[in-house]
Amino acid sequence: IPDNAGNFSSFLVVQRDVTEERAAAAALAYSERRFRAIFNSAFQFIGLLNREGVVLEVNQTALDFVGLSADQVIGRSCWEAAWCSITPEERDRLKEAIRQAAGGRMVRYEVLVRGKHDTTAIIDLSLKPVLNERGEVTLIIPEGRDVTDSKRAQEELQQHQQELAHMTRLSMLGEMASGIAHEINQPLTAIASYCESALALLKLHPQLPEGLVEIVRRTSEQSHRAAAIIRQVRDFTAKRKDTMEVLDIDALVRKSIRLLDWELRNTNTAIELQLAAEGGRILANKVQIEQVIVNLVRNSLEAIREAGCAEGHITIQSNLLPNDLVEISVADNGTGVSADMVNCLFNSFQSRKPGGTGLGLSVSRSIIESHGGKLWFDKGHRNGAQFCFSLPLQGE
Repeated sequence: IPDNAGNFSSFLVVQRDVTEERAAAAALAYSERRFRAIFNSAFQFIGLLNREGVVLEVNQTALDFVGLSADQVIGRSCWEAAWCSITPEERDRLKEAIRQAAGGRMVRYEVLVRGKHDTTAIIDLSLKPVLNERGEVTLIIPEGRDVTDSKRAQEELQQHQQELAHMTRLSMLGEMASGIAHEINQPLTAIASYCESALALLKLHPQLPEGLVEIVRRTSEQSHRAAAIIRQVRDFTAKRKDTMEVLDIDALVRKSIRLLDWELRNTNTAIELQLAAEGGRILANKVQIEQVIVNLVRNSLEAIREAGCAEGHITIQSNLLPNDLVEISVADNGTGVSADMVNCLFNSFQSRKPGGTGLGLSVSRSIIESHGGKLWFDKGHRNGAQFCFSLPLQGE
């Protein structure tokens, strides 16, 4: 502070407390660092767009996937970025989705995205509008989740289910052909015998109408031909030795149950796994054993549905038995098996279900027996039904 002569005589010291400002700045910087860490390390693709679809921010996960740097993307329209369009139709679809998001609507759909090294991925894309205090859209948050693996797994599961259904139909066809062949061969054999006898008698009466002997002879030939055709059909549909492989039985049970996920969602039935055959391995055709497990569980589901159980319950157990065997059992709290059906459960064309073919258990038994095992109904089980099958373990 100067005196009257203009010389400095003293100082005025002014102090201002900036603790809160510094703390606020430090907190803001910390929050920014934390946000960036979360933003860039998220597994999902996340960004920030303005209402016109111009990219304002994009996280490192998305940049790493497409092999670009931030300055190659930020400031450009989203549909012009390298990842956003493979076809003009997809580019137009993205423009329309951004337009709807800018209007306040959340948009979600799946899109094929191009990454670095010409890789592609199926992305579950959502565009979420951000509103200000007046309810106006100011920003749009695009978020993408890579669902390629789950889509492929779903497709593989569907394909496996189709193969399983196809195997079931083929097995049923084989059982039907075998049963039909057995039933038809008997009358065909009788026809052939009658024709041979008729030919022998006709030779004793030469005065019979001309051509009658030839008619009977041809009838005999056709009966033999029909029998040969039936044998060919039976041989064609007979079970062949399909690909056999060493399988973990507990893992096979778990995978078989996953094939029924969709059916189980529509029921109030719980499945309890009590698998105690850890390390137990069998030499088997994977699809055929899955077919048996799925068939037994489906039978349980139908029995529970018929019983009208409010809370259905199915228990699947595995146990290692003496003599190098493994046992699988499927028990339920359904209607059970009536006394008149117990002794014919595994016969072909025997069914207690309306519209049933009566081949499911017969086919299952044939499959298990072809693997050197045994399938049976546990007569001692109460409050429902229990079916069991055993298979030989594969040695070291």
